[in-house]
Amino acid sequence: MPNREMTSEQYALQIIGFLLSYPDAAWREQLSAVADGIKDIADARTRQACEAVLRHINSLTVRDYEDEYVRAFDFSGNTNMYLASYDCSNAGEQSEKLLAYKGFFEDNGFTLSKELPDYVPALLELCAVVSPAVAAGILAYAEEALGLFKKRLADSGYVQAQLVDCILSSRRRLEGRTL
Repeated sequence: MPNREMTSEQYALQIIGFLLSYPDAAWREQLSAVADGIKDIADARTRQACEAVLRHINSLTVRDYEDEYVRAFDFSGNTNMYLASYDCSNAGEQSEKLLAYKGFFEDNGFTLSKELPDYVPALLELCAVVSPAVAAGILAYAEEALGLFKKRLADSGYVQAQLVDCILSSRRRLEGRTL
């Protein structure tokens, strides 16, 4: 799972991105490897948050977790995974945000074919493979929306709020590496 060129923060972001991804059959097949990888997360608070989410996932049946995920992230306008929907008051603003997120991918040689560019797991995967400075910049751009996402998840009682809090903390640690 880890890439040798990744920082420990980027490694954690990759795992968080995986845990926030749609729980399809391929995701399930990789879950035990990710569970092993969680043990290698350097930041204790991030490791504990990932372990808490993993315990929650494992406490439910495959079907029940999938249903919960769909209810929380696919059918809810309040807690969806698309950041441009959080801090935009109109379609024009949302389009501008989407173009900015798309630019992060294109500027680093990546294109998305299946997801919109503001999809949290895709952004985290991007942050895992670019330089720490670029990753910090992407997360800084997304900070307000991530903060709203975290609050809404916490207010709705979703354990994944802990992961979003760790993303925000990761950004600050990544910035510290680049100063």
